[in-house]
Amino acid sequence: MLFAGALLSAILSTVDSALLAAASLVSHNLIVPLVPGIAESAKVRLARGGVVAFGVVAYGLALQDTTVYALVETASALGSAGVFVIVVLGLFTKIGGPRAATAALLVGCGVWVFGTASEMLAAPYLAALAGAFAAFLAVAPFEPRAPASGSLATT
Repeated sequence: MLFAGALLSAILSTVDSALLAAASLVSHNLIVPLVPGIAESAKVRLARGGVVAFGVVAYGLALQDTTVYALVETASALGSAGVFVIVVLGLFTKIGGPRAATAALLVGCGVWVFGTASEMLAAPYLAALAGAFAAFLAVAPFEPRAPASGSLATT
């Protein structure tokens, strides 16, 4: 009984942190820059509304899967193809920038959602990985990458 209580506590703590992180990232990084001069109380209401909205989305995702393993697989695969491509290409190449990273993330998520929903792709995660890589490389040439701050550039 003690183990079950500890396991439930760990799961609820993780869910709570994920909901708060998603809501605060969306409200602070996406909505607040679009509406300059927003009051602090409105920012708090936006964050609270985000928690409710992401809670509804999480509940919908939880209803779709039949096992905990399938739910964890869905949660980890959704954006990880795009994130993997962004991290690898961002760390080891000098091409691309924010627009290329956004394209990779959106295409990776879109291909994965399409592949799992339509069941037309045999390996939706690999297709999402390939799509994210292609999207990054398609947008990167049109976006110059600024040198990293603190680089040892010679003049």
